[in-house]
Amino acid sequence: MKAAAIVQAAHRELVLVKCSDGQLQLEALFPERPIPRDLVEACRKHKSEILDLLIYQEQADALILESTRRLAAAWPSQCPLEGPEWESHEQRLHDAYTQDLDHLTAAIQAREDFALSVFDAYRKKVIR
Repeated sequence: MKAAAIVQAAHRELVLVKCSDGQLQLEALFPERPIPRDLVEACRKHKSEILDLLIYQEQADALILESTRRLAAAWPSQCPLEGPEWESHEQRLHDAYTQDLDHLTAAIQAREDFALSVFDAYRKKVIR
C-alpha cells in the first residue's frame, strides 16, 4: 500500500495522520471510535514513506501559501483573474502538487507570472 493510500484510508476512518518532531502520530478525531489495527500496522510498515509524504506536503503547502500571499499583495482591487488560461495554470499547479518540489515550483512561478501580467495589464487599462 502506498503512503498516500494509507493516509487516505486513515481519513476515511476519521483518523488524522501527522508528523510531529519526526515521529508519525495517529489521532482519532472521535476518541470513542478506536483506530483500526490494520491501519496502525500499515502505518508501522510504511512509516518512513508516510513521513516523507507528510514532510513533502508540508513543504508544498508552504510554497503555495507564500505564492498566494505574494499574489494577494499585488492584486489590484476589482481585477478579475479568471478564464481558460488562469484555469489552465490552476490545473497545472494541482497536477504538479503530486509530483515533486521542482515541478511544483515551476507551476507556481508560471501561475504567478501569468497573474502578474494580468494585474499589470489591468493597472494600465484602469489608469487610462
